[in-house]
Amino acid sequence: MTEIIPDYSIDRLDNGFSIIKMPAPGRSLTASIWVKSGSANESIRHGIFHFIEHMFFKGTKNRTALDIAKEIEGLGGYSNAFTSKEYTAYYIKSLGEYGNHITEVLTDMFFNSIFDEKEIERERQVIKEEISMTNDDPSSLVYDLFFENILDDKQLSHPIAGTHQSVSTIKRDDFIDTLNSFYTPENCFALFVGDLSSIKWEEIKKQFSNWSNDNKIVPVKSAAYKSGTFKHKKDLNQVNFVLGFPAFKKDDKRRYALSLLNSVVGGSMSSRMFQEIREKRGLAYAIYSSYSGFRNNGIFYIYCGTNNANFEKTVDLAKGEIKKIKTDGITSEELERAKRYFRGTFLISMENNESIMQHAAISHIYHKEIEPVDLIIKKIESVKTKEVNDLACEIFDENRITLTGLGNFDSHK
Repeated sequence: MTEIIPDYSIDRLDNGFSIIKMPAPGRSLTASIWVKSGSANESIRHGIFHFIEHMFFKGTKNRTALDIAKEIEGLGGYSNAFTSKEYTAYYIKSLGEYGNHITEVLTDMFFNSIFDEKEIERERQVIKEEISMTNDDPSSLVYDLFFENILDDKQLSHPIAGTHQSVSTIKRDDFIDTLNSFYTPENCFALFVGDLSSIKWEEIKKQFSNWSNDNKIVPVKSAAYKSGTFKHKKDLNQVNFVLGFPAFKKDDKRRYALSLLNSVVGGSMSSRMFQEIREKRGLAYAIYSSYSGFRNNGIFYIYCGTNNANFEKTVDLAKGEIKKIKTDGITSEELERAKRYFRGTFLISMENNESIMQHAAISHIYHKEIEPVDLIIKKIESVKTKEVNDLACEIFDENRITLTGLGNFDSHK
């Protein structure tokens, strides 16, 4: 099979910072900087990593916020950033011919953001609106509630953006303290994917080589799991619920079998959940399963939104499908279809250098190397039916179910 992700190289600087270079076909380039920490590293000041992400776009020693936007868009490019529970990323995408220019803008944002007090207050209100938007969207809010319900800790379980209360208490000194604690050369890396032909690497290395901060990151401890049923009242037409089980951490070797199990359970239109609950019974529009993996924890879950009166029935049907899989297993036909589905969707996604960027960065963070696409496909194709069925029996433990529901529970029994 032709390799989608081409050969890559890593320059490791003396200060511990890494520069990953991945040439890829096409005229575009995605330049990114990644921090191997996120909201899970917040024992206090919940939401500060996400707040910092916003503030990097609000002005530097050399550019105003408007200057940053105009300059990037004037090159025909665009910028973005995101914060997760365990990493944060900043990137700019443009034509490859502007590679040096966008990298200079990106490093200016990363190293020279000024955290102006007026901008902090203005962006604080923006983030509160973002939190309100999430709270008004039941399909998003139920996930935040689910993580609070299933994880018994004060780091991995809280919302990435924080709360209105926590964001209100963050001060300028808190930004500086967090940057000094977590934005260190060894805890960050740069990743370039696409047309690299115009980049002057020695200049880029120089920008990062002068960075000095040898603070050591304290690892986030593994979170304990909680089971039970948690009902959160909100006046809605539907009940949104998440039904979940403890799984395993992100770098577990069984992740390939779990990807295929997920496809059969609820990760595709031909899946058990989609067919039984939506297609056969018409009880939901949105019904699917997924897996969230972290450094020390993992969760497999099913999401559904259904009419208030059908909540209990739909939960029972979802549990019933899980029980069938655990008791009878999946079929060889289902497994082969899941393998073909994984291969096709994965390879198609790798035709975009932003997708390549995310795959490469997450692989680098969790597996300490960038997994070649052909190796991943080979491992997927080698999974046996028994492996998937054994995994289903292990994960789908009736005594470790966590059910989070969000809706108008007073309107039905």
